[in-house]
Amino acid sequence: MDMNILELNSNLDMWGVATKLRTLLAPKSLLIGSGASQMLDLVGLLFIFCLVVAGALFATRLIASKASGYGYANNNIKIIETYRLSNTSAIQIIRVADKFLAIGISKDNISLLAELDEDSVIINNTNTQFKGIDFSDILVKAKNKLQVSGKSSNKKVD
Repeated sequence: MDMNILELNSNLDMWGVATKLRTLLAPKSLLIGSGASQMLDLVGLLFIFCLVVAGALFATRLIASKASGYGYANNNIKIIETYRLSNTSAIQIIRVADKFLAIGISKDNISLLAELDEDSVIINNTNTQFKGIDFSDILVKAKNKLQVSGKSSNKKVD
């Protein structure tokens, strides 16, 4: 024990003193770490990691829904069509309540170009062309095409 105290006195930096005291006073099982305590540490770290990932996913979806307008109860404003003129300017047709407006958008300004009649605005729902198409139908058609082409290429030539 006296030799360890002499070693402490000869090394005056604080990190060395703390390390020496820890090795002298702590039980051996705490220094090395038992299997159970290491497993608990690992499980705790995995749990915290999962919480951080889940929180990031939740925050991302919340911000995305608010930015796209889906998080609001009243959707009185809707973009009908956008036509880009350049990288920094565009013309948009928007619906505000029951009025259709043509607006010009530039880098620093938004201007009202005209108020449009409801009859003159043609609304195309591009998303409706994909509704009703089931992936399993597409997969069956592709499989049938492959089987037909496979049969014709496997014929033996006499």
